[in-house]
Amino acid sequence: MLPKNILFFFVLLFFKFLCSFPTYSSSIENCSNNPESKCYDVVHYRLEIEFQIEQKSINGYNEILFKTNHNTSTIQIDLDDKLILDSLVHKNQKLKTTHFKNYYFIHFPIELVKNEYHQVIAYYHGKPKEATNPPWEGGIVWKKDSLNNPWVGIACEGIGASCWMPCKNDLSDKPDSVRCKFIVPRELKCISNGVLENTIQLANNRTGFIWKTNYPISHYNITFYIGKYEHFYDTISYDADSLVLDFYVLDYHKRIAQNHFKQTANIIKTYEFYFGKYPFIKDGYAVVESPYLGMEHQSAIAYGNNFKNDNLIDFIILHETAHEWWGNHVAADDYAEMWIQESFATYSEWLFYEKNYGKRTAIDYALNQKKLIKNQTPMLGKREICYPSLDNLDIYYKGAWMLHTIRSIVSNDSLWFALLKSIQKTFSLKNINTEILLNHIDDFLKIPVSSIIKYYLNHINIPIILVKTTPLSNSRWRINYKILLKKNENIVFPIDVFINNKTTKINCEKTFQEIIINSEKKPTVYFSEKNYLITLISN
Repeated sequence: MLPKNILFFFVLLFFKFLCSFPTYSSSIENCSNNPESKCYDVVHYRLEIEFQIEQKSINGYNEILFKTNHNTSTIQIDLDDKLILDSLVHKNQKLKTTHFKNYYFIHFPIELVKNEYHQVIAYYHGKPKEATNPPWEGGIVWKKDSLNNPWVGIACEGIGASCWMPCKNDLSDKPDSVRCKFIVPRELKCISNGVLENTIQLANNRTGFIWKTNYPISHYNITFYIGKYEHFYDTISYDADSLVLDFYVLDYHKRIAQNHFKQTANIIKTYEFYFGKYPFIKDGYAVVESPYLGMEHQSAIAYGNNFKNDNLIDFIILHETAHEWWGNHVAADDYAEMWIQESFATYSEWLFYEKNYGKRTAIDYALNQKKLIKNQTPMLGKREICYPSLDNLDIYYKGAWMLHTIRSIVSNDSLWFALLKSIQKTFSLKNINTEILLNHIDDFLKIPVSSIIKYYLNHINIPIILVKTTPLSNSRWRINYKILLKKNENIVFPIDVFINNKTTKINCEKTFQEIIINSEKKPTVYFSEKNYLITLISN
């Protein structure tokens, strides 16, 4: 997902603006962390929805195929309280349900045995939650385009897909695939994730669009876009196959979009250079003009940046495309771990600038993002509370600077970039947490950097290195240095510093270390602010 108020982010050159990250509800009612939810894994969603656009209502069903993790006679599905669950059917029998706010507990007449596959169909209807400030405060977006045609979309990372369909709101449990049939008025088109399998002309001037994904997908990434769309495409060719880049824009924007979206292929090729081949080749890649700014919907990213470049490139395409690797392909398994996808996606932007415009431009870009670090909330949240309050941008910008700092510590770009590809390969289509990722990083690099990363993730403030310089004689000086840590902490932080303009590597520990140097005058000690996110205090 993109940072909040990103429109203002580009009003001034190099992002000079003030904005805040959204605060989400931390209510347990928004997600699936109860035992009745953890007792099964979703295998497949087969969704059918008809839209009554003028009434801002929907009706349909979701057929949920699942596998039991252990014996149970009750499971939980999630559906927003604004919507009405008409019935829940299993093997042609209606099941009893217990409704509690945004939960439905489904009671089976027999015990379901571990490792069995079962299918339930949830029929429902109603007027779903409307988005108040999409994509940050989510829900369905009911808008009109500039010609007064209906223009509808969904953005629900913050509250989960249960705001518009019965499902399981749990990042750790992706369905292996989804098939969605969306029924809309005949003059409109509906775009969704994956491949368009069929278009069906129905009675009463309606059209059904059937879309299918071939890969696991997070619930909040399942999407739809309804409007008067025109389609065009581009292609990236490989040795054995090709990737089709589909673009869907409002009909009167086709000409400007055909020129503007030419940059997309290069963005994808750049990310492929660093992270490996585009991960959803069977589903293709699409950019869909949306009635809100943007979102990383898998294989169908939302685009609403009005066909403008920001600092040489279109930020929305750049950031949301990075999420195809970081967030969609390799993803956090809990909202507490969202730094994984947002930090790496933001850092991906830097790499794009580095490869296409050089390191100096990339560092200028990074230094302007550095100004937006708030140091107000730890980047690593508390697990299983769904949406902890994150009232700053640190999982984006502080996280990216953390990664850049680790790159500087590693001081071997071949090894560093090999690590990024190895993360994508090792955790392909998986949901991971901080512990799993950091263990992999240490094992791959053969350098114990995980303790440094944990420091950044768990502390509000950035690391502080204290340097004391004392004379031993007229021409000899002692330089003592250490990193300021709490009593129960112990990390080693390597850093290149300049002592009288000569580079020296020091390993900052909890206790003072020292260097003795010869100098006619008091030596100066400083570091490159382009390479590290630290504070150095020197006497």
